[in-house]
Amino acid sequence: MTFEFLAQGVQSKREKGQYRQVKLYDGISVSAVNAGRQSLINFASNDYLGLNGHPQILDAYQQGLQQYGSSSSSAALITGYSKPHQYLERQLSEWLGAERSLLYSSGYSANSGLFQALLKSGQLNVVFDRLCHASMLNNMFHYPKSCQRFAHNEQSDLDRRLNQCKADNKLVAIEGVYSMDGDKGDIATVFAQCQRHKAALYIDDAHGIGVLGEQGQGSARVALANVSCQVPSNVTQMVTFGKALATSGAAIAGSQELIEYLTNFCGEYIFSTSMSAANALATSKSIDVCQRDNWRRQKLEELRQTLVEQLSSDIHTTNSESPIIGILTGSEENTVRIAEAITSKGYLVSAIRPPTVEPGKSRLRVTLSAKHNVNDINGLASAINQAMEEESLPC
Repeated sequence: MTFEFLAQGVQSKREKGQYRQVKLYDGISVSAVNAGRQSLINFASNDYLGLNGHPQILDAYQQGLQQYGSSSSSAALITGYSKPHQYLERQLSEWLGAERSLLYSSGYSANSGLFQALLKSGQLNVVFDRLCHASMLNNMFHYPKSCQRFAHNEQSDLDRRLNQCKADNKLVAIEGVYSMDGDKGDIATVFAQCQRHKAALYIDDAHGIGVLGEQGQGSARVALANVSCQVPSNVTQMVTFGKALATSGAAIAGSQELIEYLTNFCGEYIFSTSMSAANALATSKSIDVCQRDNWRRQKLEELRQTLVEQLSSDIHTTNSESPIIGILTGSEENTVRIAEAITSKGYLVSAIRPPTVEPGKSRLRVTLSAKHNVNDINGLASAINQAMEEESLPC
């Protein structure tokens, strides 16, 4: 395609400091990511537990490839559902304290598919936290009369909007850990509000699963599970495998009734080729390792505290409670320059700009891994402090 508006749109992004392009990186080790001829310590991936390349997970992949091949070759409802898929769904349900689970090819398709399937029924109103992921919020543009947002983590605003909502069926959608700020959703409080207003609760826990809880069971079980380790049936969880679990894909865990509905009405599930059986086997093994190695989560928290302590006192960060730390940098142009300066010192961080975050809230997004060590953290803090100080000097 050579339409004129294509070039105009890209040029507009350049002028606003929002231009994006892929960059080539090589290697799976946190401390040896190669960008061309430069070796960088990677603080931009979501490999929180450092499981990418774990030998037991790789062995599970290889066994799955030998037994089932490289692809499921079909949608789950045709011939793309095998014993590894079934085992993984049951394993997830037990781990997450849910009645049933349903596998998806990605977290984006799981979120988008679920809300589209529910909203097109015309029977549901949804109240989203303002900072929910785009995969959820994009549905608001298609169903504006059925959707609204409340101020981030503001329970009073949520109460007000639920009081105003006269729909018979209501759903509140939040995240367990917010991907750009690194703060947590107040799940226990929001659930209590949902109970008062007879609303259901949806938790996108893409950045909480594997990281929170003694066995990495994520936000909902940490906040809500009762003595039987079950999460209430009116709570639905979405978890991804491509971050802390270091494979790919996602799942929705919830009530038997919901899973049956999605199986019959969710286009992203019905018409998508299912993940490979090899990936399902590797994910199951990753969950085993995640449950066993609580030291990885303990190390993450120690590294987070070390980084925050090492940053200059005049640097403003987000209210992080997780391995995600946002360092506020002002304009889009400043953010890109600072990120490039830090890269020149041997550290890779993400430059986050609109539309991912609101205008005026551009930032560096630092993500920690259990593979990092104290020297990595000290070096990164020094690079950030120096780059931020240089940027603040008069021209």
